[in-house]
Amino acid sequence: MPKIRFHDLRHTVATLMLSRNINPKVVKEILGHSDIRVTLDTYSHVLPSVHKETAQQYGNMLFGVEQGSMEREASLAVMPTGLFNSSSESSTTIQ
Repeated sequence: MPKIRFHDLRHTVATLMLSRNINPKVVKEILGHSDIRVTLDTYSHVLPSVHKETAQQYGNMLFGVEQGSMEREASLAVMPTGLFNSSSESSTTIQ
């Protein structure tokens, strides 16, 4: 079994917290970093996936799309029919 240093555990905890969308300021405080930039620079490898997930959650809030229905909607093409005709507000789904 490989030796695990305390510092390795600290790094693992910070990585897990950031990957679970814990606010970086909270992570900074737990780790005792004097500046948020230290935390963000050290753990920037975790942030791209966090940003992607946050963007997806924000889009879901805006458009009311559930996580599982995104794949279903991606497979459908929607063509609005009422763009130039103000009397029609329906849309046609092409499968």
